Amino acid sequence: MLTDAFQPDEDGYVRHWVHTGVVRRPYEGSESEENRIRDAVIPGTPAPAPAMSSLGGPGPDGTTWHFHYPGRNIYVDVGAFHHTLGHLSLYASTHLVSNRAVDLPVRVWTANTVDLWQDQQHCLRYTRQRRKKPSTSAIVALSLKPGQNRLAIHLQELAVRDTPFLFALQIMDDADGIRIAVPGHPAATSSLVSTTTWLDNLTVSTSGLESDCPPPCAVETTLDRPSQSVQRSWLSGEKSLSWHEDDVFYCRVEAKIEGQRLRRQIEIPSNLSCSAPGESLTDYRKTYLTGIATTPNGDPARSLFAILARHVLEEADKESDEGALQEGLDHVSGRLDCADFRLAALLRLYALGWGHPEQRNRIRMTALGFRYWTDEPGSDAMAFGSENHTIMFHGCQHVAGGLFPSETFTTSGRSGQDQKDLGRARCLEWLNERHAQGFTEYLSASYTPITAAALLNLADFSDDTEIRTSARTLLDRLLRQLAEHTFDGVTSGPQGRVYRTVLYPHTSGSQGLLSYVLGDQVVTSEDSWSTFLATSEYESPDDLASLTQRQIKRTYHQASHCLQLHKGSAYVISSVQVDAETPMKSGEPGYQQSLWHASLSATCHVFVNHPGTASDQGFGRPGYWYGNGTLPQVTQQESTIFVTYQIPADHPIGFTHAHWPTDALDESIVGDEGWALGRHGKGFVGLWCSSVLLPTDDVLIGRELWARGRQTAWICHCSDTDEAPDMKAFRTSCLSARPRFDPSTGGLFWNDRQIL
Repeated sequence: MLTDAFQPDEDGYVRHWVHTGVVRRPYEGSESEENRIRDAVIPGTPAPAPAMSSLGGPGPDGTTWHFHYPGRNIYVDVGAFHHTLGHLSLYASTHLVSNRAVDLPVRVWTANTVDLWQDQQHCLRYTRQRRKKPSTSAIVALSLKPGQNRLAIHLQELAVRDTPFLFALQIMDDADGIRIAVPGHPAATSSLVSTTTWLDNLTVSTSGLESDCPPPCAVETTLDRPSQSVQRSWLSGEKSLSWHEDDVFYCRVEAKIEGQRLRRQIEIPSNLSCSAPGESLTDYRKTYLTGIATTPNGDPARSLFAILARHVLEEADKESDEGALQEGLDHVSGRLDCADFRLAALLRLYALGWGHPEQRNRIRMTALGFRYWTDEPGSDAMAFGSENHTIMFHGCQHVAGGLFPSETFTTSGRSGQDQKDLGRARCLEWLNERHAQGFTEYLSASYTPITAAALLNLADFSDDTEIRTSARTLLDRLLRQLAEHTFDGVTSGPQGRVYRTVLYPHTSGSQGLLSYVLGDQVVTSEDSWSTFLATSEYESPDDLASLTQRQIKRTYHQASHCLQLHKGSAYVISSVQVDAETPMKSGEPGYQQSLWHASLSATCHVFVNHPGTASDQGFGRPGYWYGNGTLPQVTQQESTIFVTYQIPADHPIGFTHAHWPTDALDESIVGDEGWALGRHGKGFVGLWCSSVLLPTDDVLIGRELWARGRQTAWICHCSDTDEAPDMKAFRTSCLSARPRFDPSTGGLFWNDRQIL
């Protein structure tokens, strides 16, 4: 007798499954066209249905069935980044428990190829419509009998770079009378229900973690602090786990149940440090480089960037240098994704004269064997097409050809001089296009430092005067744009490509670049690509510091995108225009673009997006906080941004959400006639939504406002104490604008005037 069970969620998603984990087999063929490889690795007919599943029992291919703890995710989501090609396979199973015989309509969402069985009977094969974008299958009817009905899933995909690997099953009718049981003993379902409910309902207070009841099983926590990571056990019978420190930023809670660990991740953004250097620029740069030289990416001294840092500091470490060099050489020789990045560092080391003769010869041989563009033969997962990768490949080709002009490059069969000349032509085309049109990855927190590094290699090591001058001019432009968008020591704004660092701009790569250049003029951040600056003769523009402080009202274009910047003394608000006529067209699928951003301080940032994934722990581009699943319409008038979303029914995510940093505001009001209102210092921000604002916590604590609905309007308005002396006056000005949204026409009104 089943005494306890899971329920479908309010949208009918069946979220509780057991699965086998991902089985990956390497691709060993020679075909280089991605879709043909996918057709070769994924069989055209379904595999046999998996045998009866049971939690902890054996699964297909020598696997074991594990419980999937979804948190807030509607998907079973096991996506990952793959540096090499391969075939991915996963099996999943669950039991639908019905109180009657019923034909139940369901559909499957996936970004892959999926097979569905009910009680060993094959019901569906579906392959997503667009690469990396979840789409939905046709509706199929499951003929459920009273009691348990076993469902099984087989998910398959070609592993190549960032690979979403996920599925969701949605009931398309009234799910009343349907419950979900974990395959195995009924007691396992009951214990998992109580444990997942306890994890889902955890809250964070100023003194630690709290729950409504003691944990139903053994629980361990990991508390991450800047100085150390501490493990703590949650005491049996206690409703809280307290800590006295005020710098716990990241917390992982692990519940031990049914032979496995269920994990919930929590971030406390108010505890993330943010400060400017307290030393001279010379001393700060030494500290900066020492940090890279000793602990790059958490792996002490095993990085090509660390070698560059040690080269500047004149503190060579032969053992660490050799380990880092070999890792870099292996990555490039294996043509793993981002091999062009490591090759750029290797070529810089070589051109700087680093290394003894044997090490230099290994770099030379690796450079001669590399694949520099798609016109050269090879089957690999390297990415060529994005703005930063393109100039990195072309720049490496030009620089490597110049370093070894009389050598033969074995992959292409070209001479070094030919590679140098071809790379020069390709670099000039890229450089001239950016001079004329601007950057497609404008203001990118992640990719600007990489593009800058590629330009620095050209500026330093090309013997072509035109290329050197062009690269230096573009570097000046990159840094000036970052400086113009800097407020309270932190650079932010709309971005051509962005990742989750959009939540914490003061930790971004672009911030690290500015930090190395300007020292105590901006907030401290570290980025390993700054080692290219540290080893370069390039000198940054003299006006960068003044640009970070200057009040600016500016409209400008980047690659046909219209950007607006409004930076005052108490706030900055900026955006990229989106409508039916712009390069990013409203209503179409988005990618990694950040469309607008408002800041009242270095740590107080407001923005809105339509998530591309269903939870903050989902994998994909666009993500939960970065990019947009569907592009809205966006326009800016001075200090006010207007946004309207029309999310199609065939997109799995039917809500938008705002980053609203309650903890960083001196005053905050949410839900006042559709408004969230906030003040920090002398700056005010108001965020209006046509849907009800719902404060929500997932990974991020205290900073999320949900708005359910596919037709939704948002307005963000900034002001300061010169315009509104206090919060009451600011509230009055916001309410008096009488914002209104008409979903039937998509019209958005402000001060009785239609804006969109």
